[in-house]
Amino acid sequence: MIRRFQTARLLLLAGLFFMAVHGLWAQSVRTPSEIALRFLQGNPTKFELSAADVADVKVVREYASQHDGTTITHVWVQQQFAGIPLFNGVFGLHVRPNGEVAHLGHRFQADLGHRINTQSPSLSAYKALEMAMANLGFTGFTTPSLREKINDRNFVFQGGAISKTDIPVSICFFAQPDGKVRLAWTMVIDQANTADLWIMQVDAQTGLILNKANQTLYCKAGNAHRIGEVCHDVQPETATALTLAPPPPPNAPESYNVFALPTESPAHG
Repeated sequence: MIRRFQTARLLLLAGLFFMAVHGLWAQSVRTPSEIALRFLQGNPTKFELSAADVADVKVVREYASQHDGTTITHVWVQQQFAGIPLFNGVFGLHVRPNGEVAHLGHRFQADLGHRINTQSPSLSAYKALEMAMANLGFTGFTTPSLREKINDRNFVFQGGAISKTDIPVSICFFAQPDGKVRLAWTMVIDQANTADLWIMQVDAQTGLILNKANQTLYCKAGNAHRIGEVCHDVQPETATALTLAPPPPPNAPESYNVFALPTESPAHG
């Protein structure tokens, strides 16, 4: 009986030891996102931030790339307050396989919680979209219908006659150049009658347009393309590649030069 008791006791102790070691090993194996968040939240003063500034954050993107044969995982973190994101308030953290974290800069706002004007919009997402439409010149147009209400802070409207695609409208905080942080509705409008793609922030209290950024660039030859795409401006190979016709004599009949197809313009000739 004594031997059986001792054997059972040894087996129990061995099992407890295995469970403890396994638990410690599981805690030590962390994902790159967990490593990045632990680093950020453990070192806020290193970035002139407070613990509150990094308490409410969310991983919004994670991907890996190769650098000199080493896999680096890039983790992008969004600053929030009360679950409301700060527009463009992102922090890039780059995690090496050994757990080291590199960082190049961030767009977090210090003391965010004390700088916001409110957490509750007095202007609806529908009304904010109307204000954006008026700013873009769509006066007299019917406001697009609501396609989906995700929750009280995130909506999707139909494009209607305003946008080529659906219009997402979400609540956010927007940091102004003067240091103030306003509650706003942010939306993306792929303007139906132009090549413009607008990202706009409308003040959720006053309806004023806080920011308006066009994601479409126009090349010298008039071609439109989105930011991030390559602009293939065709330049003359030599100074003589593009020549100007002499001015017509006084009182001469009106005339113009014709560029044969497929030439798009003098810059492509």
